[in-house]
Amino acid sequence: MIRRILSIIIVFFYCSILATIFYCSVCSIVVFFIYRSYLSFQDCNDLELKIKEMCVETDSVYTTPLASLTSFEWEVLYVISGPTVDNEVEELIGISYEEVIQDGERQYIFINDDQIVKEYSSHCDINLSKHPAYAIGQKYSNTSLIQVEKKKIKGEVYYQVEEIKN
Repeated sequence: MIRRILSIIIVFFYCSILATIFYCSVCSIVVFFIYRSYLSFQDCNDLELKIKEMCVETDSVYTTPLASLTSFEWEVLYVISGPTVDNEVEELIGISYEEVIQDGERQYIFINDDQIVKEYSSHCDINLSKHPAYAIGQKYSNTSLIQVEKKKIKGEVYYQVEEIKN
């Protein structure tokens, strides 16, 4: 959250410099919205941030119980990639769900005792869902172990997440 606020302050700073140099407030507004769009696609939820914090070294593999990354009780986690259509999510998770997940979004739905106990949306660069070509989502239990590989390719950091089957 602090990183996000600092990023926005920096953008405002650069926008004001552009407006001063070019006497163009429209330029600064356009730059701000372009940058803001970029930030929205880097948004990570609490679970994804904990995975990133856990992965300190590049080109390393980390293994952890998925439940150890949460601070609340849950039995099942569904990570669903958009886009979805009416009732598609409800059919997958087996309980009432009326929202449609938009293209490019991922929804993390935690269920305990047949009720949704927590929900996150995400545009993060960590993806716990299966590739959309195979299925709309991935199901994890509270006993799932995940393996995360942090690697750097052409200067960009990537996280590959897989469930370890017992």
